[in-house]
Formats: sequence, structure tokens, C-alpha cells
Amino acid sequence: MTTHRSRLACLLAAMVALLIPGPARAQVGMAMNMGDFDGSITRTSLDKYARVLGMDDAQKEMAGTLFEGYRTAYKAIGKEMQEAIQDIGRRAQEDRDWSLYRTEMPEKMKGFTERMEKVRTGFLDDVKALLSEDQKARWPKVERMRRRDEGLRFGFVSGAGVDIVDVAAGALGEAPPPAELPAVLDRYELEMDKALVDLQDAGREQQDKAMDAASNMDMDAMRAMMKKFEDMAKGLRDINQRYARLVRPLLPADAATKFDTEVKRRSYPRVYRETLAEKSLAAAEKFSDLTPEQRETLGSLREQADRELPSARDAWAAAITDRENAEGGMLSGMMQGAMGDGGGGSDGVKDARKAVRDLEDQLLSKLKAALTDAQNERLPTKDDVKQSENGFDVMFGGG
Repeated sequence: MTTHRSRLACLLAAMVALLIPGPARAQVGMAMNMGDFDGSITRTSLDKYARVLGMDDAQKEMAGTLFEGYRTAYKAIGKEMQEAIQDIGRRAQEDRDWSLYRTEMPEKMKGFTERMEKVRTGFLDDVKALLSEDQKARWPKVERMRRRDEGLRFGFVSGAGVDIVDVAAGALGEAPPPAELPAVLDRYELEMDKALVDLQDAGREQQDKAMDAASNMDMDAMRAMMKKFEDMAKGLRDINQRYARLVRPLLPADAATKFDTEVKRRSYPRVYRETLAEKSLAAAEKFSDLTPEQRETLGSLREQADRELPSARDAWAAAITDRENAEGGMLSGMMQGAMGDGGGGSDGVKDARKAVRDLEDQLLSKLKAALTDAQNERLPTKDDVKQSENGFDVMFGGG
């Protein structure tokens, strides 16, 4: 029990750090080899900023050069940070002196994060210096985008880590936005930005308290902290759900379908990920050596998949949300497990998940039975499908 509680305490401290954008988050991302959470600005993000600012080719080229310098400096500091974290972990393990995490880690991390923040701020200031006065007037929009890009990379409850602006843009592609859409998305930006700033401020405020609770094994304090953050995450989720309902009717039919699909996928990635059965069926449909009978069978399987999988997945996603509303999200579930109070998911989630998995197995079994041995050998394997079964899945809509 003590080991489980110790791990939970450390994980709580890590999750609080993940709430704080930029270099503070890098402590966790680099310590746990979580590349998406190393706190850095990505090239993809820079490209988005350039589009919002309306940068010309010369400005983009100069910004790209600045970015390479920024990434080199940031990664060098990150490497030092990772080595320092590993050194403390090694000495703590060898000497059984876990107090090193309390006595040495905070001060070392403070130094690294200050250096990283200086590099990042310098890069953004240099990019801003490339802009015209009209472009600088759009900088607040970039700041909001940056907070969403960093703050919505994960969520304590399903649906919290979705950027409605980004999803809408992806659904439209190159098509111009409907006339009413920009005003709705502007309102979303402002409302989400305020909620993210509040969440990040709470993370900064609670960071030291989380370390104290972790060191002192104060489970009541940890439980209260978990509830606070999960309630705030539910607020993010509710904003996303409300604006998704507002945005969808404004989109053309094909874009609306893409929008719905992507919102679901980002909210519940384990639920709506492409499975081995779907990938195999799609591959088999392209085989050039299918007999008429095989094509007929595959057509029936396609009809079954299109008819039954969506509703089964929707039921699984709804069960996850019901559980999160009733029992809390990922942190509360781990707390229950550590305290011996159950955990591992409600019966509703387990049953809904099993229904989807059983249907997937049935489709794959029927498909393989319809194909020859030689054809089956050309189907994708489990290694070809990312199953997303790591321990952080639930932060992105697990279940």
C-alpha cells in the first residue's frame, strides 16, 4: 500500500506540473520521456502562428531560422535537466534517500525552468520584432492560440483537451469559413482562454502544496487537490461541448461530418481510434484478387461495421463521461486504486468497452474466414496499428 501511495503522490505532483505551460511542464515531459509534453514550441505551432499573423515568405524564413536556434538551445538545457533528474533518481534509489526529491529537486528544476523560459521568451520576442504594426495587433490572438496549444495537449477528463478552433479549421480545409463562424470562434477563444489561465494559475498556486502533499503522504490533501483540478477540467470540457454544438450547424455538410468525427476522436482517442479490424477490412477491400463471393462478404462486413460500430463507440464514450461525472476523472480513479477502493473503471464502462471489442473481434474473425491464407498474410498486423495502451491514455480520453 505504501508503494502505491508513494507512486500516486509523485504522479499527482507531476500532473500539477503538467498544468503549468512551457518550461515548468518540461520537468515532467523530459523526466518521463513524454515528447509531446517537453514544454517547447513546435514547428507546427510556429506555422500556425505565421498563418494567423499573415507573415510573408521572407518573415517565415527568418522565423524558421530563429526557431532552429531556439530549439537547439532549448533541447540542450532539456538534456541537462534530464541528466540532473536521472542523477537524483539514481542517488535516491542507491541510498534509499527519497528526501532528495524534496531537498534537491525543486531548486535544480527552478534553475532549469528559468533558463528555458528565458530562451522561449527571447525567441517569441525575436519573432514579434519581425512583424509590422498591423501584424503586431494580431499578437494577442497568437498568445491565445499558444495557451490552447499548450494547455489543451492533455485533459484530466475526456473532452477537455480539444481545441475547437483547430478542429474547425481542419474540417474546412482550404474552403472559406462561413460568414457567421469567425465570431463564434472568437467567443470560444476568449472563453477558453480565461478558463485556461485560471487552470494554469491554480497549477502554479498548488505546485508547492502538491510537493508537500507528496512528501508527507497527505492523502486527504491530495484528494482535495485532485477534485479541484478535475472540476476545472470539466469546465474546459463543457466549454468545448457547448461550442461544438454551436459550430457544427454553421459548417457545410461534409465539413460538419469531419468536425464531428474529429471532436470525438480527440475527446476519446481510445474509443474512436482505427482498430485492427477496420484497418484490415479497408486493406482487404483493395485486394485485386477477390472473388465475387468474397467481395459480397466484404460488402456485408462493411455494412455491419458502418451500422454497428458508431453506436457501440458512442455508448462507450457516454459511459466514460457518466463515470467521470459520477466518480471523477483519471486522478480520482488512481486515488481509489491506491486506497484500495476499487478503481479500474465502472461496470458501465467495462461493459461498453467489451461490446466494442467483441464486435471488432467478430468482424476480424469473419474477414479472415472469408479470405485465403495467402490473402490473410497480406493483412495488417497488430504491430501496424497503434493501440494506445500506455499509462497516460486516460488523460486523452481513455476508458
